[in-house]
Amino acid sequence: MTRPLLHIGYHKTGTTWLQRSLFARTDLGFVALEEHADVHERIVFPHPLDFNAAACREHFQPRFEEIADQGKIPVLSAERLCGNPHSGGYDSKEIADRLAAVVPEGRILIVVREQKSIILSTYKQYVRAGGTAPIRHYLFPPERGRSRVPMFDFDHFKYHRLIAYYQRLFGRENVLVLPFETFRQTPREFAARILSFAGVRCDEAILDTLPFGEKENEGLSGFAVALKRRLNPVVQRDRLNPQVWFPLRKAEHFLKRYVGAVDAWVPRSLSTALERRLRAVVCEAVGDRYKDSNARTSQLTGLPLADLGYDL
Repeated sequence: MTRPLLHIGYHKTGTTWLQRSLFARTDLGFVALEEHADVHERIVFPHPLDFNAAACREHFQPRFEEIADQGKIPVLSAERLCGNPHSGGYDSKEIADRLAAVVPEGRILIVVREQKSIILSTYKQYVRAGGTAPIRHYLFPPERGRSRVPMFDFDHFKYHRLIAYYQRLFGRENVLVLPFETFRQTPREFAARILSFAGVRCDEAILDTLPFGEKENEGLSGFAVALKRRLNPVVQRDRLNPQVWFPLRKAEHFLKRYVGAVDAWVPRSLSTALERRLRAVVCEAVGDRYKDSNARTSQLTGLPLADLGYDL
């Protein structure tokens, strides 16, 4: 039986590269379900009282079987499946239960990243998407009204919790956890681990053709974060920022070009100083809150996280 590969995230861990450069390569044995919005609409978005696992499986199963009949591995890849970091991953368990009900035969791929690094990158993505809060306000939402709207939560990056839950649902041998740092240091080995786990056999020469040097969705510079955050309230309407002064169509594209053009003229020393300030805020906020979780993650996965810069 051909078993689908379910890649659930985390965000900011090379997901776009995996989707475009690995899972899109049929010559490596993969065929990805490209209907990203379809995955969201059928698995992520339905209210728990409306979700129908049987109907969802009936929708996806024919496509899985069609791909398997071609001798390929079906891939469902969407980082939103691990929860959204801007809302603290509040529905990550619910989505895990849905995946177990819809694709119980699936193999799970989870990519993690050192917490201070991923939190800073997450904040930059928040600003890119239209967010307006300064970094301290983003990291520490108001306690008043806490029960109304889920927002950023440090606990989302306590990886051991979600890893352990997926291991219980799918079996420990069916959950592969890889560090993003390995992708940066030894990308070929990183890709080879995924291929082996998914049951893909391919020519080593084909593996060497992967564009390991390419970067996708690079984060904003320190200056770009500062500038764009101040422009977002004016034109870029998003659920992260629903009220703006002059909502423009394609505001994200406009701001990307404008901020990029200005950023190119700014002294690197200024941008570096602003970047350093953001990192200092994140480091102070994180402290040693992830030491216990990282130790548990190492136990669950066998990963040498201490050697990769994680706090233990």
